[in-house]
Amino acid sequence: ATRAQGHSGDHCGPRQSSAYGMVIPNMIQRAMRNEPIQVFGDGGQSRCFSAVHDVVRGALLLMDSPDAEGEVFNVGSDEEVTVLELAQRSKRICNGDSPIEFVPYERVYGRSFEDMRRRVPNVAKAKRLVGFEPTIGLRRIVEDVAADLRARGQAVVGVAALPGLAAIEGDVEPRARPARLELVGPAPQLPQRGIELVGIRRIDRHVGRAG
Repeated sequence: ATRAQGHSGDHCGPRQSSAYGMVIPNMIQRAMRNEPIQVFGDGGQSRCFSAVHDVVRGALLLMDSPDAEGEVFNVGSDEEVTVLELAQRSKRICNGDSPIEFVPYERVYGRSFEDMRRRVPNVAKAKRLVGFEPTIGLRRIVEDVAADLRARGQAVVGVAALPGLAAIEGDVEPRARPARLELVGPAPQLPQRGIELVGIRRIDRHVGRAG
């Protein structure tokens, strides 16, 4: 078997969870609910987002190439966008009216945090060896993620829709892992989407019935 090491950067697509800081589904969900879209720092940091379909295709091309054995590749997109531009684009594609909220890094990560200002992969090596080029641009990625969230009904489930919740993270659907909830009062009435609560406390992994 061919062994090659690939780095895909920020890959995303339908069914990606907004938990763990996944920026595209997070921004889209907020835009759909007209909630503030959070941008850390001044939003000028740039990233490249790759469609998971392109990443898988690139990985398969490299796996089938004997010349890739023992080599290291970037597989993904080099379409650069700032985080602020991504927030504006998500809002526009979702036809939302969300304000953009700038959040200081130290409020979230502490004073010692340093962000990488620019992260753009060089994909020339994969292109040269196996002809890999990304075929799905950022607009299509955002549109696909938005369409998936609408189809699964996640756009309408959030803090604003659930009185008594101070925070909500993760997927909220029957087949997903339990959402992480923090209650600040009596257990709210949740939509019938396979979620039950464990009293008035934070839920991390276990989900049971409210006491």
